[in-house]
Amino acid sequence: MSNKKSETLQRVLEIASLLFVEHPFAEVSVITIARLAHCSTTTLYDVFGSKEQLFAAAVRQRLAECLPQLDTLHERQGLDALLEFTRARIEALSRPTTRAILGAISKQAEILQPVLARQMTEAQRETDETAYRCIRGALAEGSLRPLPEETLRYSIFAVSAYGPGLLSLYGTQYPVSMPDAIRMTFEPIVSESGKVILERYLRAQAADKRG
Repeated sequence: MSNKKSETLQRVLEIASLLFVEHPFAEVSVITIARLAHCSTTTLYDVFGSKEQLFAAAVRQRLAECLPQLDTLHERQGLDALLEFTRARIEALSRPTTRAILGAISKQAEILQPVLARQMTEAQRETDETAYRCIRGALAEGSLRPLPEETLRYSIFAVSAYGPGLLSLYGTQYPVSMPDAIRMTFEPIVSESGKVILERYLRAQAADKRG
């Protein structure tokens, strides 16, 4: 694929993802996407096959952008790594783009199935694997209470999603406080030594924010 064609298709996906997030599927026209992307509808149908497949491709791209950014995770270990993983997950869930794309997916679920189901399952599997790896490290370190791994994962995922969930329902009226979210998630499940690590992590995060 030539660079020019690749750039055009990338532009198509970016435009399509914005339109599909902002408007119901039925109201988005392939003609409009082609016009804004400066290409022909024939090109779009040749590449994507149908409006439904274009929608799925656009949603997949936007969904990938909503995953937690874990670039710094390899530098950490034990509870520190698990705290960083959870912070990145809360940030990802709190982004307006994430809320918008998840809303679009829920409204158009019948169109996306089964096209998107496999990718979403894979993304969730990778997230779970990362969470379990961090949990095992924290358990080995002794910084978490000796609970089953699945119980710990469920607790961390459920509680840390509470703030972003409120944000999705009520918007900026209930902004997410990262320190409060981290503390609420981990205080019930950390050991005595874990409390020290938790407080140190929160102080470091506060210092980074001030800096």
